[in-house]
Amino acid sequence: MPNSQQKVKTRHIPAKDFSNRAYFPGTEDHPFHALNRLDRYAGKIPAILYPFLFGGLVYLLTHGVTRSIAFTGFILGDLLILALLPKLKISFGPPTLPMLFLALFRFPFMVIFRLPIALGFQIAGTLMVIYGFIIEPQYPKVERYRVAKPIPGESGILKIVHLSDLHMEYLTQAEERAIEAINALQPDLILFTGDFFNLSHRQDEITHQDIVHFFNRIRGSCAIFAIMGSPAVDPAESLDWILPRTRIQLLNNKSARIEINGKMINIYGLTCTHRPGVDSQKLSKLLESAPPDGAANILLYHSPDLAPEIADFGIDLQLSGHTHGGQVQIPFLGPIFSASLYGNQLSEGHYWVNDRLNLIVSRGLGLEGNAAPRVRFLSPPEIGLISFEFLQDNVK
Repeated sequence: MPNSQQKVKTRHIPAKDFSNRAYFPGTEDHPFHALNRLDRYAGKIPAILYPFLFGGLVYLLTHGVTRSIAFTGFILGDLLILALLPKLKISFGPPTLPMLFLALFRFPFMVIFRLPIALGFQIAGTLMVIYGFIIEPQYPKVERYRVAKPIPGESGILKIVHLSDLHMEYLTQAEERAIEAINALQPDLILFTGDFFNLSHRQDEITHQDIVHFFNRIRGSCAIFAIMGSPAVDPAESLDWILPRTRIQLLNNKSARIEINGKMINIYGLTCTHRPGVDSQKLSKLLESAPPDGAANILLYHSPDLAPEIADFGIDLQLSGHTHGGQVQIPFLGPIFSASLYGNQLSEGHYWVNDRLNLIVSRGLGLEGNAAPRVRFLSPPEIGLISFEFLQDNVK
């Protein structure tokens, strides 16, 4: 059974056949990427005009001049905040489409409620925009997990730092804080589960250099193993420039065997196609060479969607990311949306899947890019610290 400092969530999820599915999360043909086309269309109108268009619409529906002027002002405020994000070196995305989505979310509260209540909702909305776009994305949180494995030999503990979804735009204070936190943890091993790049900066030379700086500023001599993320995010040609300049060992459908403090670990890296049926067959072949010697078996796979498929494969721990914890969560309800074939069932944290597999899903460090929102609300960037404990067989 798993044992963790974070609450372990039990999931019994039968593996599903997705072979006839038309599209998959994390791929270019997924409808989510239609946001980028929508952003191009929306950008044909100067962003400054949209607040006045929404203000006019409020006037047409309510005939309230004060409501109309107030709503225009709140949307102008959102536009100003979004436009300042690159200046403040927080994030570097286009402001138009996020402003439109914020206006749509704000709109019903402005036209349905009485004016004092409506203004209260709008003020609360502005505070949430400031927190979600400016504050929360800049402060990574260390999440602590514990996983135990019975072994015939002596007990011991390894400190593993799990990172995911860097989505580098440019090196900012958020990345600086992450580096400082990682170095303070003094891990024995660092495992990165993909999405090095931001969709807006896959071919940016400064971004490439900043990714190198990020990993090279992690102190110590511990090994860093990594996998590629979603096909739409991590182009192989860009990684070909980055990897030789770091100590990262990329496991592209490969395995590595490493000894740390006298404990053996088999690390399996599976390149994610987001097709669980296909990728589980690749893992099965990769595991054929695994020596049955009691070593810990850790799988790096970008998406959590593989877990129900491979729960009985003998993997002790699957590390994944991709979902960003939904990025925006509603208190007591959880994520609005997770980019997973299983919805919100595997969105973040430590799961015990089908009574067989420890799965830890990171919220990741960064934000995807292009027209995707640069916001986190109740889903802060994550640095995972995993205490992997080797326990003697007679210890329960």
